[in-house]
Amino acid sequence: LYVLSSDIEGLPTVIVESIVAGTPVVSTDAGGARELLANGSADYVCEKGNHRELAKLIDRALEEDKPVSAEMLSFLQSDKVALHYISCAERQARNARYD
Repeated sequence: LYVLSSDIEGLPTVIVESIVAGTPVVSTDAGGARELLANGSADYVCEKGNHRELAKLIDRALEEDKPVSAEMLSFLQSDKVALHYISCAERQARNARYD
């Protein structure tokens, strides 16, 4: 189990590394933790500074022992990210025509 107890993070790459390694993650809601854990582990994210809830989530994650796989991060694949950016740019261009 990997526990990220930060109050401030940019992009917590260690969460990506942990998931790719098959290690479950419990985290505070710092940086992009909630987004990175959205596909299967969002239940293991708590509010920053809530030490009691973090401890409960650690206990629960150890008891449940849910499987973790790199598939949880498939939304980070470069082709999917590129298509998302293209879609956003097209949407922005359509909206700009009506301004």
